[in-house]
Amino acid sequence: MLEQLWALIDQAYPEGSQPTEFERENIEHDAFAHSRELVYIRRQTDFDCLTAHARDNSTQPLVILGESGSGKSALLANWVRDYQEKHDDLVFWHFCGSSPASTDPIAMLRRLMMTLKKPFQIEDDIPTTAEAVIEQLPLWLAKVQQ
Repeated sequence: MLEQLWALIDQAYPEGSQPTEFERENIEHDAFAHSRELVYIRRQTDFDCLTAHARDNSTQPLVILGESGSGKSALLANWVRDYQEKHDDLVFWHFCGSSPASTDPIAMLRRLMMTLKKPFQIEDDIPTTAEAVIEQLPLWLAKVQQ
């Protein structure tokens, strides 16, 4: 059985293949979210509120506040999984504290740009400096709206 397990691992992760920085960061956010999915009691009214806001074309932000450990991340992780199962929308999620780079705002914006690049066929390179990210992000977002 151990040999079969190693064979599956070798097949999934061939020797020499390393995830990119972008893939590694996404893996860490997904793992963080998954860990919150396991300890959550669903309240449909919360899901309905989040879904209504996501489907609304309003530009008003939605802020979720609560004490540390009150379940904000668990709510969002569970809602996002539910939402993605029911809708064909691109959802970008980011959990502060899920990885060493997760509290760096420029790293988050670069990750957002990388997430937008393929599905919206943006050919521009991901900016490498903070100034370039701040300058180019609005241009990227304009391309996504087209």
